[in-house]
Amino acid sequence: ANRAGGAKSAERITAREMMLELCAGAAEQGIPVYVYGSTADVNNELTRRLRSRFPQLEIAGHEESVFRPLTLAEDATLIRRINDSGARIVFVGLGCPLQEQFVSAHRGSINAVQLCVGSAFKFLAGHHSIPPVWVQRMGLEWLVRVCQEPGRLWHRYLRTNSKFLWMLLQNAVRPMDRQ
Repeated sequence: ANRAGGAKSAERITAREMMLELCAGAAEQGIPVYVYGSTADVNNELTRRLRSRFPQLEIAGHEESVFRPLTLAEDATLIRRINDSGARIVFVGLGCPLQEQFVSAHRGSINAVQLCVGSAFKFLAGHHSIPPVWVQRMGLEWLVRVCQEPGRLWHRYLRTNSKFLWMLLQNAVRPMDRQ
């Protein structure tokens, strides 16, 4: 992306790092947060660890995914719970692309900033180990994720990584636009 866009190398930040930074700031400024997604076990451990790490953090609510499309009534109830909680930041960990679809569908109805954080819940809850820094720097964290959840992730990464490599190859053989 840096080469294609002519940008300087940008520093990489993971969703889990962003989530921790935002929780630290929210704790300092008294901004309530809401956690939505994953499983009950992950969710409970995540909120326990966040409260331990940031004692001043107000977790206005948390709930797991039902792992199916919500009915209209369930959706309306979820929106009401989130809005009534007073949360100003909602961390959404439903996995890709469900979380992006959820945030897009609710951009006008949830009265908070919604952030897609994917597997950050599982990492921060201790359900997945964080790969070594050298693996992260090489851009191979996805490979570790596939090894941790092969049945769920192999097809996603096969599809998206193949598409990315194809686009990268097309860009490499196409002359760069001159400005």
